[in-house]
Amino acid sequence: MSLDGWIATFDADNTATVHADVVFREGRFGAEQDDKVRFRLSLRRAEIVVIAPETEPLRVIRSSVERTPAREEQTRLVTHQTTAQAHGKAGLSLSSALTPGADLALGAEAHRSLTTRQELTEKVAGHVEQHFTTLEGHPAWEVRAIGRDCLDGSPWDAAGAPRLKVKRQAERNADGDKPTMRFEMRCRREDIEISDLELKDPEKQGWFARRSNRDVNLAAAEQVIKEELLSAGFLQVADLNEKHADLVIADVIVSEDW
Repeated sequence: MSLDGWIATFDADNTATVHADVVFREGRFGAEQDDKVRFRLSLRRAEIVVIAPETEPLRVIRSSVERTPAREEQTRLVTHQTTAQAHGKAGLSLSSALTPGADLALGAEAHRSLTTRQELTEKVAGHVEQHFTTLEGHPAWEVRAIGRDCLDGSPWDAAGAPRLKVKRQAERNADGDKPTMRFEMRCRREDIEISDLELKDPEKQGWFARRSNRDVNLAAAEQVIKEELLSAGFLQVADLNEKHADLVIADVIVSEDW
């Protein structure tokens, strides 16, 4: 997963659009020699939160917040075309028979192409995006996968679909710098899909592989996984035994684009 963004150049009214660049992809952990475990990690669902700190001279223009309704499914029209050769005996017409040089072999073999078209509507893999407001009052967007198990790719066009607009109340903050905002990517423990879990210690992995219950296996390795996630830069990793535990898995500070 990656999270980035920027604030566009402020106009004469001191307003600017705010852009979030979000990309979901499968993560792989355990490549380093000191790592105790290797596994793959994907997200089924995530929340993108845009935060304008009270200490910064920026205020969100509420009417500008992107509030695209959630789409439960996406479809596309697909046309299947099939061409086949049809064989049969050709019948000779009277006009052809009276034409000089015409083939009078009434039993001549004929070849015709038959083309059939079929139109079907099928679901397309993608994302469902839904705006909401966090308990802290920050604008946010829930992103879920449709047509696949986990999130993959970008849920929106970062440049063409800004999340909102902000009003600048001063050109510099208290530190003399350009005003900044913070983006966070959040999820719950139940939103994380961990696959291909393997302990790198051969002796421990042998014991691990012999356990028949996958949930027990996962529980036995969760503490190790938590350490791996923390070392990989996951900012807040709660108790992984609690499926509703909230996690902040990425954040970024953004300012006006240079």
